[in-house]
Amino acid sequence: MEMTPENWYKVKALFDSVFTLEPSERACFLSQNCPDDGLRQEVEKLVSNYLEAGQFPERSRRKSPPCHSASDFWGPQRRRIG
Repeated sequence: MEMTPENWYKVKALFDSVFTLEPSERACFLSQNCPDDGLRQEVEKLVSNYLEAGQFPERSRRKSPPCHSASDFWGPQRRRIG
């Protein structure tokens, strides 16, 4: 399937609509509102990826790297502009 601007608009609209529904209603909604198999598969793939991305594994509790300020990067080489 070619992802034209028109197809992307359809995919985005369907993707946004899917999340207004209960998970059990999503497949039926897509089959009724997206007769194009290619578009429907694209929406289903995006939904699946979106849901998977929300499930991050527990991060190990390690010390965060130190924060840096702009002066750490510019140091004595900093010049005034203007």
